[in-house]
Amino acid sequence: MVVYLEEAIIENFCIDFSLLYCSLKLTRHKIAKFRLVLSALFGAVYAVGMSMAQLPVALQKIIDFLFGIILCLVANKNTAFKNNIIFILVFYAVTFLYGGALTFLCNYCDIPLTEGHGYVVENLPVGGVLAVVFFFTFFLVSYSAKLCRRKLEMPFTYRCALLFADGERELTGFLDTGNRLYDGVSPVAIVALSTLAKMTDIRKIDFRKIPVHTVNGSSEMSVFSLDALVIYCKDKPNIIKNVTVGVTDRTVSDREIILHPAFWEEIYDRNTQTHSKTMAENLRRYQ
Repeated sequence: MVVYLEEAIIENFCIDFSLLYCSLKLTRHKIAKFRLVLSALFGAVYAVGMSMAQLPVALQKIIDFLFGIILCLVANKNTAFKNNIIFILVFYAVTFLYGGALTFLCNYCDIPLTEGHGYVVENLPVGGVLAVVFFFTFFLVSYSAKLCRRKLEMPFTYRCALLFADGERELTGFLDTGNRLYDGVSPVAIVALSTLAKMTDIRKIDFRKIPVHTVNGSSEMSVFSLDALVIYCKDKPNIIKNVTVGVTDRTVSDREIILHPAFWEEIYDRNTQTHSKTMAENLRRYQ
């Protein structure tokens, strides 16, 4: 099998770049582009050079492990000892996941593997390897960003209930300080039409229109009056009566209803529910 040097360098550079980039994103470290490119280039040259060396397998594994640490130190701008240790561990975890994905692809496609100094794939095109690497990079980075966002949102997520004439419907609410919508002097919660349709017969709801002003212009939103909204703080209910609920055709978020920050103010001003201080602390920390 003939392997061109430039192809091997480009392939290993892309793989090392993806591994390091993904590890930096997962650990939420600041990415220094020059250091990242330099580290990936070192890794590519090292991989090509070691493939030509005739070393015992055990010795090569040790050298590979140590050189991986060097790559991490070059790519990571953060010099704190603890942060470097975490970054190195994440880098090797990501490398393990990538290797497992490539091995699965080869087994699934019945591509023969020759075990020696690592795995030598004879019939897998370079594009196939890079496609798996880029796909996993995109997946891991996107999923980690979603987890981080969910972690930040958790303190502002509350169990809620809407009280209709025909009963109570529970759902998850998110306290959004960006929700500044009012119906006159009444704050407006926002729920998706699809979510509302699952809870009650929307044909029996008396909708009306209110003006909505945003940076993109003015429009109107359908709203209705709700008998009461219940917001649970540490499993203790806070009942807010005569609530205006706006309806949108779009999915508001992963949560089912967007709460108005004025709801917290109403709960807190009562001074009868000490557990509402939790909501106050969360809101102050968010702002």
